[in-house]
Amino acid sequence: MPFSAYLYTFWQIAGLILGVYNLQVGMTKPLVKAFPIRRHRTLGWLFLIIVIVGIYLGRIITDDLKKQNINFKLSGQPAIGTIIIILLVLGTIFSEVGLRNKDKFSAIIKWHPWLNILAMGLLTAQTFIAVLALFG
Repeated sequence: MPFSAYLYTFWQIAGLILGVYNLQVGMTKPLVKAFPIRRHRTLGWLFLIIVIVGIYLGRIITDDLKKQNINFKLSGQPAIGTIIIILLVLGTIFSEVGLRNKDKFSAIIKWHPWLNILAMGLLTAQTFIAVLALFG
């Protein structure tokens, strides 16, 4: 298997690890008085960028491997990736809007963790598909 297939799989695993870490940082909010909001937001934006790059990296690598007649089938990856990006973007928008306008949109920020947890679950499935395609 070419190096690019390994690169995509490890990129997905790295994104998953960063996402889990950022979830852990976000879940400490009720536990500490000085919540690290700047770190959580920075990691969140970095995570969103890594996921978007990973989706396009998967498409580029899959197309390149098809040209080389190498079967590296990532079934469902484009659809799952699109859903993950939509969930993360909605979670980011809800968070930013909710934090900036707490009086008007205090209820909308409650969706932020649930959208991101759902996106992480789908990212776990997507990473599992990539690992199976590589080693299975």
